[in-house]
Amino acid sequence: HTAWYTVGTYKELKTAKVVQKNGGVLGIGRTQSISGSFDKNVFTEVDTKNTMVISLNSSRAKLITRHPMQSYSMEKTGDGQLTLHIKDPELFWSISKYLVVETKA
Repeated sequence: HTAWYTVGTYKELKTAKVVQKNGGVLGIGRTQSISGSFDKNVFTEVDTKNTMVISLNSSRAKLITRHPMQSYSMEKTGDGQLTLHIKDPELFWSISKYLVVETKA
């Protein structure tokens, strides 16, 4: 029941070799994906059965890793910061045991 997550700006995630951009022509249509050779130390370990809320510490964020949309929601707190609410942990972690979230500075 173990999974790992990391949250950061694109620059932070790229520096840590967590994300890479793929495809596109002249930068148009490029997509981001998780890198195959990242340092696991930049990830926080969580128990998938007990972790239902992850603070993103940003007002804007997007998931880089794939997780079924119906298994989570992103909600703003009173101070405008986003939190990720995992509604169905089994479904959420079914595609990947890694969660990568890009935030906007």
